[in-house]
Amino acid sequence: MQVIAFGASASKHSINKIFATYTAHQFENAKIEILDLNDFALPLFTVDLETETGIPENAKQFYNKLQTADLIIISLYEISQNITT
Repeated sequence: MQVIAFGASASKHSINKIFATYTAHQFENAKIEILDLNDFALPLFTVDLETETGIPENAKQFYNKLQTADLIIISLYEISQNITT
C-alpha cells in the first residue's frame, strides 16, 4: 500500500507535518512518502491566473504524486475558539 502524508502548512516546524508523519507510520508494511508543501510552491491561484498562464507545473507535480497513493493523510489546523468581532 502506498501512503502519502503531508501537513497543510508551509511552516518548517509544522506540528501538522509531524502529526501526518506519525500517523502514516502506523500502517505496517506500507510504502510511505511524506510531502512538504514547500517543495510545491505556488502563487495564490485564481481562475483568472489559470486562464492567463495555465496550471502551474508544481500543481501538476503535486497532483501526480497524490494520484500514486492508495491512502492520503492530511493534517491541518482547526480553530476551535469562538471568534467575535
